[in-house]
Amino acid sequence: DVYKRQFDNIYDLYGTYKTDASSILPSDKRWNSAWAVGIGWTPSYYEFLSDNPVLTRLNLKASYGYTANLNGVSVSSTVATFAYSTNSYEDQRPLDLMGLYNKDLKPEQTKSIDAGINIGLFDRITLEASWYNRRTEQALLDVPIPSSTGYTTLKRNIGILENRGFEFGVNMKAVSYTHLRAHETGRNL
Repeated sequence: DVYKRQFDNIYDLYGTYKTDASSILPSDKRWNSAWAVGIGWTPSYYEFLSDNPVLTRLNLKASYGYTANLNGVSVSSTVATFAYSTNSYEDQRPLDLMGLYNKDLKPEQTKSIDAGINIGLFDRITLEASWYNRRTEQALLDVPIPSSTGYTTLKRNIGILENRGFEFGVNMKAVSYTHLRAHETGRNL
């Protein structure tokens, strides 16, 4: 479900929620949800700024969200899965365990916070700046195990990953006519 509300093109409010299930996981860990909320403020639509030839757009925005992820998890990661061996023994092909499984696996959970500003100048130049912070808990990682087990890794929910930083962008319209728009260029850091 998505909820979006805009007031006078100046204030934005949105929210989203979804839930899904994965048959890869045991039934008690199968259902997961994801949600996000965000706000925006565009003061350049206020009457005192709407006809400004220099500052043609000013927008501030922020969001917070939560997601669940199962990238890299297969059925053989959560239940015992066998395949016929390429070797044979007296005309018989034995079954081999495809890998060690972990019935306690669950999706890794990521919380994201983003905030940014978008400034339009002369209706030709756009400056963008954003700050983000993403924290993943219960990260799905392949953990080394003793090779005497016959395997070298076991997938586990372990660790915390954090990714945070700033992004900057500049875009410019070099030529802009009513029926012709040419040479738009931009750079991001």
